[in-house]
Amino acid sequence: MTSERSAADIYGRDFPAGAVVFEEGDPGSRLYVIVSGRVRIVKRTGGRAVTLARLGAGEFFGEMALLDRQPRSASAVVEEPSRLLELDEAAFERVVVERGEVALRILRKVSRRLREANRQIRNFLSADAECRAVALLGALCGPPAEDGFRPVPRELDAAALAERAGAPGLGDELAGRLQRARLVRQVGDSAWLAPDEVVAGFLRYAELKPRFAAIAAGEIAEVGEVTEEHAPSLVAQLLHARLLPEGSVGRDSTLSSDYVAWLELKRRFEPEGNA
Repeated sequence: MTSERSAADIYGRDFPAGAVVFEEGDPGSRLYVIVSGRVRIVKRTGGRAVTLARLGAGEFFGEMALLDRQPRSASAVVEEPSRLLELDEAAFERVVVERGEVALRILRKVSRRLREANRQIRNFLSADAECRAVALLGALCGPPAEDGFRPVPRELDAAALAERAGAPGLGDELAGRLQRARLVRQVGDSAWLAPDEVVAGFLRYAELKPRFAAIAAGEIAEVGEVTEEHAPSLVAQLLHARLLPEGSVGRDSTLSSDYVAWLELKRRFEPEGNA
């Protein structure tokens, strides 16, 4: 059986600080395991380089391009003198056969990526359900009171609203999201829809969200090293880099009015987790 040391001897390669292991868009044919040193995963967008992850000894990268033969989704830059195992397809297959824990770790990483993709899909489906629910409430609620809030018909409880919005079984979750966004308020056993201008703002936010939120989220999902904790800030960095290229003078000179509106509405309707 090939030992870890002999694998390092056979497949090991030394890289100086600043070396580019591969660049975004390159054809992918190798997986890299870090024996020592550090590697930075970088995504270029809008003329800027955004750091997606920093990896150390024992971690690996580049596996997706090796498995699916698609171009590299990001670049890998060596931050300090490093020794990497460089495995092509044949070498990778040998290591997997001889060292089953390698295959297990890769499967776990791919599993994390799939979970993240599923989470994003669920979020967008939930957002669609919210939009349909708000539009439905706008059509069925009674006339406004003095403060502009409109009474929700009693028969349109959380379960019934979710069913009619195309999200059966998600009544409590949907109702909670609407309340956190201050679109619906509960007073005793009565529910009230927010004033028309608030509802219009939310529908505008729902219209803009796919144009901006999905851009960077899709890029983040390609990189398995990104943790859920750091993903929101990286999404923000990617969006800013995309919409405010390097060398631009002044924020308003480049950011579109739609993007500014989306940010303002996001703060209003997604108070949790806004960076």
